[in-house]
Amino acid sequence: MNKAALKRIFYSVRLCTILGSGDRADYLRKHNVFGHIGEGCTIMERKVPLCPELISLGNNVHLASKVYLIPHDAVYLCLNGLKNKGGGYNMKRLDFVRK
Repeated sequence: MNKAALKRIFYSVRLCTILGSGDRADYLRKHNVFGHIGEGCTIMERKVPLCPELISLGNNVHLASKVYLIPHDAVYLCLNGLKNKGGGYNMKRLDFVRK
């Protein structure tokens, strides 16, 4: 298992111990897990997605439970070994994402 996978597992387990959704967002912001997390965000989900550095959340973005962010798919494997991960999310301010 590579270092990035171990970090993802560690952060996911740690998020299970944090009760408040705002506190979870603060923890992820403090540890620079995502590309960017703005102020006033809440995150209900406790699983850290693949390639979290490709995900940016603006101010007051609220992610409900069972929302899975998939920043890329496996199409790059079909493109002759192209190294670009591509994709990503950039959610602006005042977004609410639910299942």
